[in-house]
Amino acid sequence: MNRSNTVFSTTLRRAILLVICLLHSATSISAAEISVQSHKGEKWWGLHVGNSPEQPFLQPFTATVGQSSGEGFTTPVLLSSLGRFIYCRPATEVRFDGSVFRLRYRDDKPYVAEVGRTLRDAYRMLCFKYFPPENIAPPQEFYDLPLYDTSLEFGSLPSQERIVAYAERLVGEGFPRGIVLVGDGWSELPGAYTFFAGAFPDPRAMVERLHALGFKVMLTLTPYAAVSGRTFVENMQRGFLLQNPGKGPVVVHQDGGYYSVYDLAGERQVEHLRAAVKRLVADYGIDGVRFDCARLLPSLTPTQASRLMARWIEIGSDIPLTEYFPGADKPFTPYANVLADTSLKARSGQIAGQLNKLTSASLSGFYGYRPMPCMPADTAELFAREWLMVRTLQLQAISALPTVGFAPWRITDRSAYETVKKCLQWRASLAPYMSGVRRECMLGGEPIVRPMEYMFPRSGFSDCNDQFMLGGRYLCAPFCDSEPRRLVRLPRGIWVDRRGERFKGPLVLTVKQSDNFAPIFELMSK
Repeated sequence: MNRSNTVFSTTLRRAILLVICLLHSATSISAAEISVQSHKGEKWWGLHVGNSPEQPFLQPFTATVGQSSGEGFTTPVLLSSLGRFIYCRPATEVRFDGSVFRLRYRDDKPYVAEVGRTLRDAYRMLCFKYFPPENIAPPQEFYDLPLYDTSLEFGSLPSQERIVAYAERLVGEGFPRGIVLVGDGWSELPGAYTFFAGAFPDPRAMVERLHALGFKVMLTLTPYAAVSGRTFVENMQRGFLLQNPGKGPVVVHQDGGYYSVYDLAGERQVEHLRAAVKRLVADYGIDGVRFDCARLLPSLTPTQASRLMARWIEIGSDIPLTEYFPGADKPFTPYANVLADTSLKARSGQIAGQLNKLTSASLSGFYGYRPMPCMPADTAELFAREWLMVRTLQLQAISALPTVGFAPWRITDRSAYETVKKCLQWRASLAPYMSGVRRECMLGGEPIVRPMEYMFPRSGFSDCNDQFMLGGRYLCAPFCDSEPRRLVRLPRGIWVDRRGERFKGPLVLTVKQSDNFAPIFELMSK
C-alpha cells in the first residue's frame, strides 16, 4: 500500500512538472521577443499613421501593430535610412527606447532584412515583397481637384442654401472648381440616410446646381443610428445594433448627440447601408461618399474595428469617389484615408506636426492621405489665429490630395487670402503632372509625398522633416509657424522657384513671407 502511494505520488509529481513545462513552453511560444539595434547614424520611419510621434523616430514609444483609433492607426511597416526594413504581423508590440526596437510577438516572427543602402531601397523592397503594386490608387480626381470640406464650416447644421452659397462664392472669388463635401447632419434621422427636408428641400436641385457650377458632390456617411424611439426599438429587435457584451448596445457621442451603431458584421445591416448608398447615387446624382466612424473606434476591440472597416470598404467599393475617416490599417489601398489633427492645443508645432504626419503616412504606404486640421468641436481654437488658418490651408493646398478644410474667406488679411488662392490655383495646374505621379504609384509603388531623405539619400536630409518632394520634381517647404521667414535646404541640382529665379544646390537660403507664396522649387536637372 505504501509502495503504491509512493508510486502514485511520484507519477503525480511528474505529471505536474510536465504540465508546468508545457505551460511554460506555450507561454514562451505565444510571447517571444526579438531586438533590433539601430546602427550608427541610422534613422527609422513608419509604423504610425496619423497619431504619429515625430519621424524619423527620436523619442521612446510603445505601440501595437494593427491598433486603430479616431486619431489614426498603426501599420506593419518600419523603414531605415540605411536600407533595412522590419515587417511585423498584427498584435506585435513594438517598444523603442531611442536606439533599440524590442518586438514582442505571438505567432509569426517579425521579418528583419537589409536590402540596400538607402531609405528608398528599403521602401521598394518591402513594398514588392509584402504589398506588390496592383495597379490601383485613389481616384485621379482626388489628386487633381481640391476637396472643399464643409464639415468644419457648418458643423452638424449644413443646409442646401448654405452649401450652394458656399460653392457660388468659391466660383465668384476665383477658386478652382473641385469637390464639395457635405458634412454629417444632412440626414433626417440617424441611420435613415435620407435628406432632412427642413434643411434640404430639393437635394436633387442642389446637386444639379453644384454640377452646373463645375463641382462634384460627396456626402458624409456614418454607421450611427437612433439611440431611442421606434427606430431604435426596431433595430434592437432585428439585431442590427453593435453590442457591448453584457452591457447593451454601444453608444457613441458625436457632435450632433448620442447614437447607437449598426453592427456591420451582419449581412442584413450591410445590405441596408449598401442600398442606401446606391439610392443616394441613383436618386440625387451624388458622386461619392466619406465614410466616417472616427468617434466609434475607441469603443471597439481591435477585432471589431478591423471587421467594421473591412465592411465599410466593401460597401464603398462601387462608388467612384470614396474616402474613409480614418480608414483601415492596410497600406497601398485604392481609397483615401482622412485623419484629423486632435492636438490643436499643442500650438507652436501644429503645422510641423501635420507635415510630419503627411510624410510618415506616405512612407507607410498611404499615398491617399488627407489631413484634416482639427475635429469640428475644435474650430474656435483654429479660427482664433489667422496665421494658423493661413498655414493650414497652404499645407492642405500643396499636399498629395489638395484640400480646403474651411471657408478661405475667414482669412481677413487680403494678401494672405490671395496667397492661399494662388497655392490652390498652382496645385490645380499640376493635374497632368499628378497623373504621371499617380501612375508611378500604381505601377511601381512610389509614394507621392516623399521625404527629402527618400529622394536625396546620404546627403544630410535624414533629419529634414519640414520640407518634402511632391513626386520627383517639386520641393515644397511650407511655412510652419507664425514667423515671416524660413530656411530652405536645396539638394544638389538646378532649382527654379515660382518667380523663375534659378538656384544651384546644394544651398541653404532664407525665404521670406513677402515673396507671397509657399516656398516651392522645381528641380530642372541634377
